[in-house]
Amino acid sequence: MNCPTDIVRLFFALIPPVEVRRELSQRQRQMNLQARPVAEDLFHITLVFLGEVERLRLPAVLSIGSGFSLTGCTLLLDRLGCFEKARVAWLGPFKPTAELVSFQERLVSALAAKGFSPDEKPWKPHVTLYRDLRKPCSTMRVKPVGWRVESFSLVQSTLTKAGPVYRVLDEWAARD
Repeated sequence: MNCPTDIVRLFFALIPPVEVRRELSQRQRQMNLQARPVAEDLFHITLVFLGEVERLRLPAVLSIGSGFSLTGCTLLLDRLGCFEKARVAWLGPFKPTAELVSFQERLVSALAAKGFSPDEKPWKPHVTLYRDLRKPCSTMRVKPVGWRVESFSLVQSTLTKAGPVYRVLDEWAARD
């Protein structure tokens, strides 16, 4: 039987730079939705959620991340929407770049080929801005937030009573 310390909760993510997080936070305040705002330091786009992984498999996950090369790209977060069932409001790209979609699909395939169980639902890139949304919001185009994606990260998520705590375990620079 595994001890809780033998398990880590992991996901690969795109983490926006400080200036983009500030702009997202400003948009969040302007929306003023009836919901719980996500803290600025938690903003990210999940590439692949792995969930709970045995700590002894962490080197294999890191090795997979190291084996990938992300091409730098500009994302335009120009669509506001919500996931009704999850009760979250988000901002995401109306159309993510083909290169980024391909990168995400290859990362999922590589993890599955090594025996991991990544979430294989269709990828909907988004930054969660609010949780516990009281009523759904409409999906609509909004003034874009531009984000130059220059890296991807492996993140450990620790769930606490105060909310999740994220720790970047490794980061890989994009190539131009």
